[in-house]
Amino acid sequence: MGQVASPDGVLASRHSARSVWTGRPACRKILDPFRSAAPARKPSSAESIVSSLGLKLHRALRLRCPRCGAPGMWVSWLKMAPRCASCGLAFDRGEPDHWLGAFAINWVAGEGIAAVVAIVVLAVWWPNVVPGMLVGIALALLMPLLFFPFSRTIWLAFDLHFRPVEPGDGSTSPPARDA
Repeated sequence: MGQVASPDGVLASRHSARSVWTGRPACRKILDPFRSAAPARKPSSAESIVSSLGLKLHRALRLRCPRCGAPGMWVSWLKMAPRCASCGLAFDRGEPDHWLGAFAINWVAGEGIAAVVAIVVLAVWWPNVVPGMLVGIALALLMPLLFFPFSRTIWLAFDLHFRPVEPGDGSTSPPARDA
């Protein structure tokens, strides 16, 4: 099945039959006109940090540095490290109201999830409203605490994408040492 007769009657494999009939090789690489023939160069350290918003958000949802993806952003569930140990990004970008966006994300996502779950529980247990109220109150208190580190890393990813690192952000200088 894999053999084909050439015009002179010689059996050849299907792949080599073209070369017998046309005189051209059976497999030719198609060159991409947009790709240069030069070998690919390695990106510099500044270029390797540039990434898409989706990648930054993916890293943030895994509680990793949105800039480089290294773990260790969080000292504890509620305490963030001052800067990334891998790339040196200062997590506090130097503005007094920097974390207001994280607060908004935390409040909208946490309370939104609590409200949706409470409404579902209320609909399932209707006409008994007590389970819906208890679930709603418990989730309204717990969700902001559970979502806190995620909201901060998500906000940092958005902020880093739309306002890249500037010299005043302190990301290029090493951390200050106490003498």
